[in-house]
Amino acid sequence: MKLLDNFNILLIALAGIGFLVFGAWILATPLEALARFGIVLAPEPVHRIEIRAFYGGLEIGLGLLLLKFAFDRTYRRAGLWLVFASYGALASARIVGIVAESSPTPQMAWIALAVELFFGVLGALALLSSRDGAGS
Repeated sequence: MKLLDNFNILLIALAGIGFLVFGAWILATPLEALARFGIVLAPEPVHRIEIRAFYGGLEIGLGLLLLKFAFDRTYRRAGLWLVFASYGALASARIVGIVAESSPTPQMAWIALAVELFFGVLGALALLSSRDGAGS
């Protein structure tokens, strides 16, 4: 049980750090960060503001919440749900987009998909293994 608990803490914390790092990168350099994914925005201030707020702010908020959940046993199961739901939904939406667009996809988007699938699947597995309350 201790091993499962430690795995859950690590999973939730790493997922949170992932959101924090990506959010901070977007907040600091939105145009450059998105360009790495093949997304080119017009350099208008309103675009940078929106990207900083939604991608930067939302991801930083998710990251902080996940870190809180990782280190507070009371919210650990909620943390697993948030890992599964957020990363799983990102991966699912990215797959839908790739299929719907049927066009070349930048390498960074494939890397993002791999990370999203990794955390989404591990979140689901952790939830299943802790459904009896163990590790939560």
